[in-house]
Amino acid sequence: MDGQQQNVVTDKYGNKYSPDGRTLIKGANIPNNYVSAGCEVIGPGAFEEADRLASIFLPDSLTEISKFAFYGCRSLEHIHLPDKLSTIGYCAFFDSRLRSICLPESLVSVGEEAFGYCCFLDRFSGKFASDDGRFLVQHEILMSFAPYGKIKIQVPDDVVTIVTRAFSCCHELETVIVPDSVVAIGSRAFNLCRNLQTIIIPESLKWIAKDAFYECSPYLRIVKR
Repeated sequence: MDGQQQNVVTDKYGNKYSPDGRTLIKGANIPNNYVSAGCEVIGPGAFEEADRLASIFLPDSLTEISKFAFYGCRSLEHIHLPDKLSTIGYCAFFDSRLRSICLPESLVSVGEEAFGYCCFLDRFSGKFASDDGRFLVQHEILMSFAPYGKIKIQVPDDVVTIVTRAFSCCHELETVIVPDSVVAIGSRAFNLCRNLQTIIIPESLKWIAKDAFYECSPYLRIVKR
C-alpha cells in the first residue's frame, strides 16, 4: 500500500479523501451519498461505475468535478451542482441516468462527453443551456444534447461546431436540422442514433468527420440545402 492510500481520510459514508480533506479520491458505492464539507475536488474516476449510487449531495465548497468522476453511474438520477463549481471534466457523467441538470453560473468549462450517453436526460438549465433547455452550448460549441422524448430537433443558430459524441445514443431522434452557422461536425457526433432518418445540413458546412454517423440507421439521408 502506497503512502497516499495509507493516509486517506474516510468519512462515515465510506468516502475516502486526501489527508487535507480537499480531494475525494474514492467514493462509496451506496444509494444515497454525502460528500463532506470542505471537499473542493471530486477526483478522476472517484465514483466510476458506482452502480448503486442513485443520489448524491455535494458541498458548497466544491469547485471541480474531474474526468470520469461519475462515469458509468447507471443508477445516478439526482445531483445538485453547487454555486462555486467551475469545472466539469471529460466524461464526468458519461452513461449516467440523470434526468435534468442545472449548471451554476460559476461554471467556466465543461469537458467533451461530460454528459455523453445520458439517454434519460431531458433538460439543461443555467449556464450554457439553450433557451429550450435541450442543448449545452459552450462558447458556440455544441457540447451535449438532452435527448429524452425528442424526435425532431433544430440545432440553435449560434452553434459553430458540434463536438465528438454530442448526440451519442439519442435513440428516439429521427430528424436533425443543422443551421448555416455550423462549420464542423466532429467524430461520432451522432454515434448510435439508430433511428435517425434525416439530417439536413447547410451547403456552407466545411468539415464533417468520416465517422460522424457511426452505427446510425443504414437508411439515414443526408440532405444539403
